[in-house]
Amino acid sequence: MASRIGHRPEGTDGADFRHRERVCTQYSQSPLLKRRIKFVYFLHLMLWVLMFARLLPEVCLRLGFRARLMVEKWPFPQGELWEYVWLFGSIFPTLFGYISLQRSRAGL
Repeated sequence: MASRIGHRPEGTDGADFRHRERVCTQYSQSPLLKRRIKFVYFLHLMLWVLMFARLLPEVCLRLGFRARLMVEKWPFPQGELWEYVWLFGSIFPTLFGYISLQRSRAGL
């Protein structure tokens, strides 16, 4: 092992550092891919908020809250089953995915 003060080991001219100074592609691509996935999570969350705003008057009516003014103001058609399944089934995987992305945990 070479030291700063001592002499250089035999058989090296000091140019062997280049192979050690390279960053693996997985480490250079990881921040780029994480940024892209965060953007996709953001788009998914915005779509979820729009769908929630669309289904909110009907959910309020089904739960017994007085939301007649909202229903009269926004004349949306009734929500279909797939919309409710998507609304309540997609938010938790999205949130868990975002949390695991920050900590680089694939198992969360």
